[in-house]
Amino acid sequence: MIETKTPEIGLLYQNMKDMEAALSEPIEASYLAQEILDFLAMAAGLKPVFLLGRGVELLEWIAGARAVAGNFGFYVMQGPFWDATPFGKFPDWYRDYTLTQLVPFRATYICSSRETAQEIGSIKESGGRLSMMVEARLLGYPVCCVEAHYDRAVRYHHAIFSILKRLAGGDEAEMQALLRGGAALAPKTKWEIAHMEAAFELHPAPYGSWNQCPHCARNEESLSAELSRIFRSLAETTDAEWSQELR
Repeated sequence: MIETKTPEIGLLYQNMKDMEAALSEPIEASYLAQEILDFLAMAAGLKPVFLLGRGVELLEWIAGARAVAGNFGFYVMQGPFWDATPFGKFPDWYRDYTLTQLVPFRATYICSSRETAQEIGSIKESGGRLSMMVEARLLGYPVCCVEAHYDRAVRYHHAIFSILKRLAGGDEAEMQALLRGGAALAPKTKWEIAHMEAAFELHPAPYGSWNQCPHCARNEESLSAELSRIFRSLAETTDAEWSQELR
């Protein structure tokens, strides 16, 4: 558990709160509180990487957080969205199309060590593809919860692929045309609906930016629960009143 607040953590927190107060657009306080907590957790050594730009997407906030990170001497790197979705059971054309949808997007990865920065650079060179184990380690998330995240992603793709196949009567050329053309892909069969519902069944961690796997969500002694308690301790030690915004 976090026992004391270091001067650097306190100053970093104050910088982030000042930036929040200066925003020209209001953002839900709980969203910003989680962003700040993730930043503090990275700075405190509780996680290797702070991921910026995949939670709060306000450009003003992202630019400010990047500036604060640079001022504190952290490594600030921009790169493609990370993705570890296993596409083994899908045809190449479906995998390739899905991956190209992520190409225009960029996130910011902030860390405190050169070794981690080098690893982030290697992932950037691979187009953002990495293993679930590596993603969990770098973001400081439970491996089981990251695996569950990608299981939900696969369930989503199973639903979409089934819809395409049904609409196109199994003709792969027509399936590709529907996918590229942005056709309305609503689930209809029980199988499609079940996969789509499972894809969006989320269990947010109480004090963390990850979604929990079903086991962690119902187990108070899980790794996710322990990590949430550690993050909660950091929040309460930093500012007890502010930590309430994370509930």
